[in-house]
Amino acid sequence: LRPKLRSHTVGAWTVILLQFQLGLVYFYAGLAKLEPDWLLRGEPLHTWLHVYDHFPWVGPLLRERAIAVAMSWAGLVFDVTLPFLLLRRRTRPFAYAALLCFHCLTGMLFRIGMFPWVMSGLTLIFFSPQWPLWLWAKVSGFTESQGSKSNKVTHVQSGVEQLRHAIPRWLKPILFIYVTWQ
Repeated sequence: LRPKLRSHTVGAWTVILLQFQLGLVYFYAGLAKLEPDWLLRGEPLHTWLHVYDHFPWVGPLLRERAIAVAMSWAGLVFDVTLPFLLLRRRTRPFAYAALLCFHCLTGMLFRIGMFPWVMSGLTLIFFSPQWPLWLWAKVSGFTESQGSKSNKVTHVQSGVEQLRHAIPRWLKPILFIYVTWQ
């Protein structure tokens, strides 16, 4: 409606806010495991894993309470540390690989619908905005010498530089209340 206000970029604060929201999902999932049933008895995992005790090789292990307790502790550590590992550039690829393994495993073992797949996709927000361009260049073999196709990449990358918009003054108290509430 207002062409002068149109932009091909978003403020960095919007991306950071989405990262915060996704990080909270994992962090609170970890905090929810801080109770005796999960950490001392391995419940409800012990009960849930019994359904798969017919699996070859791992089936007998899935009957063991110690395995359920170990998986509960691993889930706690994973959930609580994941947001912080995703925020660091050095640990992000490893954290995301662990996230994919975790969500593939939980998606196959438990009937929790689309959650693992949605979270696997949404968590890509922690990566640089340029990752799809980098991946496309690797997969398609595009190089800068290919003219107009590389100009599109350069144009988008220069737009990425504009991500560093400041938070509007009027929005700061609203964001503070929102983040505090969360």
